[in-house]
Amino acid sequence: MQLKTALIISSCLFALNLFVIYLVSVFTMELLPGKGISGNGNPGIVLWYIEIPIYISLIALIIYIINKVKFFANRTIFYPILLLCALLLVSFLEYRFAASLYHSIHDRIKEFGAVNQYTNTMFINYYTFTIGILLALIIQSIVQKLRRIH
Repeated sequence: MQLKTALIISSCLFALNLFVIYLVSVFTMELLPGKGISGNGNPGIVLWYIEIPIYISLIALIIYIINKVKFFANRTIFYPILLLCALLLVSFLEYRFAASLYHSIHDRIKEFGAVNQYTNTMFINYYTFTIGILLALIIQSIVQKLRRIH
């Protein structure tokens, strides 16, 4: 695959991922205080089966592009450290987001399990999207540094 084609496809997959993540948040129900629990099932779970393959394809294309361009091969150690700091920050924000969501609804939905119509956004959100991309970039920066040494 040519680099230009990979860039176009990855840009489309990036936009599609963001749109599907938005749809997951739209189809995730909110548990309002004083209201009953919804019996409508989990419409957001259908979007998981769309999001996960698109996301894996995007990550694979990012890895392909970085290897093709050899972006990290001649860079300093600054980039992996910067990416690691960004990963730590985004991971902390994801933890706070998931913990606040879990604590706000846990007592009312104990019998539903972890994945239900109220917790879709705990697993598929912009934080986890960013974490996956940052992990791919960090791993590729390390791999390219190790290849350069040998």
